[in-house]
Amino acid sequence: MLTQGLPRCWFWLTLLSLGAIFFAVVAPAFTAGVDLTDVFKRPWDADNLVYAILILYSAGVFVVLTLSVLLLAHFSPLTLNWCLRFLICFFNVTYPFTSIFGLFWIAIPPYVAFTGEFPFRLNAPIAAIGSLILKFVEFGAVSKLQAASNLEEHAIAMTQKMDKVTVPIKVRAIIKGFLTGYNDRYHFHDNSWWVSFGASPTLMWIRMWLMLLVTIMTATILGVIIQFAKAGAEGEDRVITLAMPLLYAGLAALNYLWLLFEPVRYLINGKGAMAIAPRWLEVGITLSMIAGIYGFLALQQQQVK
Repeated sequence: MLTQGLPRCWFWLTLLSLGAIFFAVVAPAFTAGVDLTDVFKRPWDADNLVYAILILYSAGVFVVLTLSVLLLAHFSPLTLNWCLRFLICFFNVTYPFTSIFGLFWIAIPPYVAFTGEFPFRLNAPIAAIGSLILKFVEFGAVSKLQAASNLEEHAIAMTQKMDKVTVPIKVRAIIKGFLTGYNDRYHFHDNSWWVSFGASPTLMWIRMWLMLLVTIMTATILGVIIQFAKAGAEGEDRVITLAMPLLYAGLAALNYLWLLFEPVRYLINGKGAMAIAPRWLEVGITLSMIAGIYGFLALQQQQVK
């Protein structure tokens, strides 16, 4: 990161490009409660201008990105390959930090379960359908990879689980890597002798981490049940108001428990296997969320009438 990333122009250009794409993905979700038909009928009105810019920006980025990839793939595959290599280089110098972003998504289900609301206001139908579309893109890319490399579904599932299991190792790698990299880059210290995470400490820290996650997600499910019970005592309106965030928190917590089940059982008993791969389970949860969103929107409209 310190020697091949931060001092180099390619790193910042790649970071800027990925940031632009990321914002294009999430921008439409920030139109919660907005009549998009009215926005595009009167895009220059003060109340509609921001939403029109968000939608047009997102559409523009994806049109340009899609056309660029298709045209380069047809007319200049070597150029496309050269551009994609920067993504690999970027991943190689930043991958430990993905665990830090993972902590953010791990914290959302318990937050929602105990507060009864999302930490940010999103257009739920657009966010859920957009997530499903991205899943289709992911499945297409993985299918091509499987066809070219004979990669089994079990190997893909293991990668998704490892992303959750190796958080303590990655956090330590960030700390140690920063200290040794800084000394190497700016003080010319000898880093030829480096101590990695040994077998015994690794097992101990991973066990502690997994048990902490299991405890948090179990508490999240209990929190959802308690919140539903309290809402039921307050009336039907309160249940409908809390249903969407609480169902999301419960489904997300169950997904994490599903992901963690095999690693935890393996560390405790030395064995374990899951029949359903995590990526397929995520698609099922997304479809459930879409069905729930439209179901509760219909209930709310009936109540208004």
